[in-house]
Amino acid sequence: MSNALTQYIGLFEQNHETVCANSAGKLNTLRDEALAQLRDAHLPDKNCEGFEKTSIDEMFSPDYGVNISRVNIPVDVAASFKCDVPSLSTLLGLVINDSFHPTSKLESKLPEGVFFGSLKRAASELPEIVNRYYGEIAPMGEASVALNTLLAQDGVLIYVPRGVKIQRPLQLVNIFSSPISLAAFRRLLIVLDEGAEMQLLVCDHTQDTANSYLGSQIAEVYVGAGARFEACSIEESSVNTSRYSRMFVRQERDSHFSFNSTTLTCGTTRNEFSIDLNGENAETHLAGMVIGSGNMHIDNDSAIRHLSPRCRSNQLFKYVLDD
Repeated sequence: MSNALTQYIGLFEQNHETVCANSAGKLNTLRDEALAQLRDAHLPDKNCEGFEKTSIDEMFSPDYGVNISRVNIPVDVAASFKCDVPSLSTLLGLVINDSFHPTSKLESKLPEGVFFGSLKRAASELPEIVNRYYGEIAPMGEASVALNTLLAQDGVLIYVPRGVKIQRPLQLVNIFSSPISLAAFRRLLIVLDEGAEMQLLVCDHTQDTANSYLGSQIAEVYVGAGARFEACSIEESSVNTSRYSRMFVRQERDSHFSFNSTTLTCGTTRNEFSIDLNGENAETHLAGMVIGSGNMHIDNDSAIRHLSPRCRSNQLFKYVLDD
């Protein structure tokens, strides 16, 4: 077992009750399975196929703090939030380190039946959705997924019921801010029922550059039959921020999934996309852009599996590098 996993397993075993007390529902019921998966596991390093450029074990090895007790860390959102996307009016939610915070009147502006909020809260209020999809798309047999499942206490659920088409884009802003170096285990669950439509913008920011941060980000996305989901992600963090982001997508028949990943500023970033085209005539468009300089390290990896006939996929990644 790697040293990185040893320290996080020890942290969980010493704080099992606290971790569960500050979470709920299926987030807690999967922890024992996650722990069992990690006993003889290791995070990928440069000796592993597909990770020749980026060691995940090395990324997770430093001694980061983890906010197990959910201490409130004040954040100056105005200082962090600088997504200058022109002519864009969104319905905005924030994740501060690894806790969801709704903005004023968010819920009142959402269409009826749509949920955009805390995964912990959803585990109690929408157990049928969380129980059906959480931990069912991302494979628990992979160490990074099991580790995130072990320690994630909150997260975000976006649920769009059957046939609902959200007119305004949703926006999720992830902010790192802490008086000490910090690791955050972030979880995102997105479920679009049959015929639903949604657009999403995700922005990653680091408020200060003094401390080091580690983001473990697992997204599970279900795009139902005939549903349409378009999303963009922009990372503008810091040279002291490391991020391991994994997105797992399951598409049903006649669905459309489009995702564009942009990295502007970071320390070390590894983005992975795993997309299953489960239903006939499903369509995927995956794109990425990097503007890198100095010692920034950006590694993108994708796997798109055509599991049904007459599916279509396109990929385009472009890099601009300086220094």
